[in-house]
Amino acid sequence: MAKSKMGGDILVVDDTNDVSILLKRILEKADYSVVVADNGPEALDIATDNKPALILLDIMMPGMDGYEVCRKLKNQKRTRDIPILFISALDDRESILKGFEAGGTDYITKPFNQREVIARVNAQMNQARLQKLFKEKNKVLEHEIKAKEKINNTIASYEKRYRSIFEQNPTPMCICDKQTLAFIGVNKAATMQYGYSHEAFKAMHLTDICGKKELEKIFEREKNHDTPFFVQGMCRHKKKNGEPIYAEVALNQIDFKGNPAWLVTLNDVTERVLVQNRLKDSVQMFHGIFDNSPDAIFLVDPHSREVPWRITDCNKAACEMNGYTREELIGQSIDLLNDDDQTQEDHDNYLKILKKQGVIREETTHTRKDGHVVHLEILTTLVTLGGKEYVLGIDRDITKRKKIQAELIAAKEKAEENDRLKSAFLANMSHEIHTPLNSILGFSELLSEPEFHTSHEEAAEYAKMIITSGNNLLSIINDILDISKIESGEVRYNIHPFSPKKLIGEVCSLFKMKAGEKGINLQVEKDGFPATFYLNSDEGKLKQVLVNFVSNAIKFTNEGSITIGIEKKRGGVKFYVRDTGIGIPEKFHAHLFSRFRQAEDSTTRKYGGNGLGLAISKSLVELLGGTIGFESEPGKGATFFFDIPFGS
Repeated sequence: MAKSKMGGDILVVDDTNDVSILLKRILEKADYSVVVADNGPEALDIATDNKPALILLDIMMPGMDGYEVCRKLKNQKRTRDIPILFISALDDRESILKGFEAGGTDYITKPFNQREVIARVNAQMNQARLQKLFKEKNKVLEHEIKAKEKINNTIASYEKRYRSIFEQNPTPMCICDKQTLAFIGVNKAATMQYGYSHEAFKAMHLTDICGKKELEKIFEREKNHDTPFFVQGMCRHKKKNGEPIYAEVALNQIDFKGNPAWLVTLNDVTERVLVQNRLKDSVQMFHGIFDNSPDAIFLVDPHSREVPWRITDCNKAACEMNGYTREELIGQSIDLLNDDDQTQEDHDNYLKILKKQGVIREETTHTRKDGHVVHLEILTTLVTLGGKEYVLGIDRDITKRKKIQAELIAAKEKAEENDRLKSAFLANMSHEIHTPLNSILGFSELLSEPEFHTSHEEAAEYAKMIITSGNNLLSIINDILDISKIESGEVRYNIHPFSPKKLIGEVCSLFKMKAGEKGINLQVEKDGFPATFYLNSDEGKLKQVLVNFVSNAIKFTNEGSITIGIEKKRGGVKFYVRDTGIGIPEKFHAHLFSRFRQAEDSTTRKYGGNGLGLAISKSLVELLGGTIGFESEPGKGATFFFDIPFGS
């Protein structure tokens, strides 16, 4: 190995080629000659054969790590005195401490600061040079004890050389008494860094610029240190003007004029600490926003080919929204949550659009782990982290909003339908009221005219028509009044025991003649139901429902039969009316018991009616604690029924 201009060789040991090349160039630029080894065994061979002046040793290496290499070097007489600077990660304090325990003298951190690297190397080289000089001096003293004057001159020369190196070192340095920590000497860089003069420093102690408690913590490490001649740590310092700074303190034990002392380097790292603190604050703030956001946030790698659009991170809301744990989501494709299958082409096209537009806002759905579908409003954009492109997705759960929108649309449609039904009902009701009213007024006017001569039979027929029209009009008015009472909650009950068998017989007798006029056989089901069985309910209201059922059956049955029946059910009695009429199409089943509804307007025009009867019947049955229903097919008739509990 060729000697450098600075008078020493440096061995760089690192398994990463890029790191070795970078350090080699930095050191060669400072006129050092450099040899590189990429593993521990090779480093041991080079150090044993060539004994470099300084070794820069990486901690983390495969096979034999830096600690083991360092211990082996310290155990060999030939390489024991070679100073070793460990190469460490920025905040890996534990590794650095372990390196000092193994015998390291200093360290440099990744990423490298060129000035810091040179300063630390220079300091170690200077220190090694001093130690070498002292050894040479002792050797001279031993061999030339008689040449006292020459030895004294040599010592003076060395001291002058040391003083020059010490004073001109760009790193702030000082020498302190080991026991009292009083300053014995400081270099120019120290006076410039702290603002005190050389004379002022001589009256001060190291604790005057460095916090006493922090310094005690640094010295505490010395007690458990395998190499007590060196301790290091970072603490808060104070300049003469009161300005605080952060400095890395490295204390090397030396012998100064026959007394134990500390050679102290005071490297200002304030800017680095502030940058680290700002970075830490930024990271904490980001994580605070990221973790506590009510919206789901996903960080997705769009360039991953093994797992398309791989989820690299997500927040708590994303996990809760989709029903997965963070561990279950990270590493999976975002397609895990998407309802539609995406091809690689789909992903590539989406990424192109995202790059073009910058931001994409859209609505979509995700399927939760439990299978439920969540409606989302998503916002996606591209972000760059650590020099790599990611897709940032923010998802907002709009399931409730979608539900409300659907309900509003349904309510609007229902309101429009009710408005249409109301208009149709009013038109139909107007017709239903005018028809009997016109009949009443018309025949009454005829009978009241003196000139009108008619037979007694014809007059009786007119009177019968007036009475029939009056009853029809009264029925319409009663239906309107019933609906009004039901809506206002003013329906009155008359609960008492009665015979269901007798009730259906009375209803059958009531409509026997009307059914006979259409040629329909109206009958009571012969089922052996005992006439002595009594039901405790409102007989009048149940009769009203049966009358409505039978009236409708007669209205919509042109031939065949109508059967009224009852049967015992568990906990109550079932009443039913079965006919062989026109039946009801299935599309009208859902709304048959709604107010103002009939199968269709043509039915209303052909058969009459106001569309309130079944709605009133349903309300009365439910008010009595029962249920109502029907079964029907077009052309096969219909069966209407209701169940009433025993104790209604």
